[in-house]
Amino acid sequence: MRTALVLLTLVTVCAFAAEFTTGGADMWKFNGYGIFRLDVWGQEDADPDMGFSTCGDIAWTPTLNDMLSAKAELGLDADDNSVVLTDAYLNMTPAEGFAIRGGQFKRMFGWGYLEPTTAMLFPDRPLYTDSGVGIFSDYGKRDIGLMLLGDFDMFTLDAAYTNGVVDTEETDSNKQFTVHGTVMPAEWITIGAALGMHTEDSEAEEDETVSGTGIDVYGLVEYPATETIDLHFTGEYLMLGDAIDEADGNEYNDQTVMTVAGGATFGLQGDMITAISPMIRYEQISPATVLPEGADEPEDNYGAIDFCANFHMGSHNTAQIGIRNYSFQAEGSDGWTDIILNWVMAF
Repeated sequence: MRTALVLLTLVTVCAFAAEFTTGGADMWKFNGYGIFRLDVWGQEDADPDMGFSTCGDIAWTPTLNDMLSAKAELGLDADDNSVVLTDAYLNMTPAEGFAIRGGQFKRMFGWGYLEPTTAMLFPDRPLYTDSGVGIFSDYGKRDIGLMLLGDFDMFTLDAAYTNGVVDTEETDSNKQFTVHGTVMPAEWITIGAALGMHTEDSEAEEDETVSGTGIDVYGLVEYPATETIDLHFTGEYLMLGDAIDEADGNEYNDQTVMTVAGGATFGLQGDMITAISPMIRYEQISPATVLPEGADEPEDNYGAIDFCANFHMGSHNTAQIGIRNYSFQAEGSDGWTDIILNWVMAF
């Protein structure tokens, strides 16, 4: 019901506004993708040990005029027959290079979370983006609020002030803040950084709050080495603070994440396979800890190595063969390897 009401409101606003626009209106712009996937799970005693899945996404991006635009996006999951409202926002561009966004959108934090699905050269996002792993979802998630965006040639800067909750009712005054910027010293390189603030009610003190700070730094390289070969590199480092009550005599360490990925795209002259992109990614996560002062750090790091071969069939159709190997530093925790076959079709 909530999804239907939001979409109905957005459609009504756009249709009403379109009555007052002149040139430049384009009300019926759509894009999206569909994914069909086979997983073979390698964890010991996995049951089931393999399975098929499919999902999709469709976005409506109407442009009313040079100043007003909008987006409404639905995520579709055939496994549980669910439809989830992902993005739903309005954009106003009062001046060139400056925009105001209001609605539900992604907080601009964590490149592994922000990268468009259809541009990914791996079947999965980095492990740290999983909502069941660590505390990244306190900072990188969809939220409802207001965002200011600026595009200044080789620089971009955006700042968001949001509720902090999406799936549940807003019950407190704890709002979240995110600021994100990028610089492009050359057409083939992007350097980005983000700062996020997360606030919760204190469990120890009534009418008090506790907060955590997240920092993200990343670099992207898409270098055209020759007319038919493009080199890819991504490096990212995050420090994620947990919003908890602190007590004397304890040491508090942030969760840290490091990911490095590299590979290349080789253009081909084939009628069916137009390019191949082999890729590899290494990721290491150190969980947040609360320890008595002077205590030794636990050996609890974990991570993954991803391998993937992408077979591009034109610009909108890609088959992927991926391998993810999980590893754990803790004694007695055995790793395993999953195999993924992915078929992505964009439109």
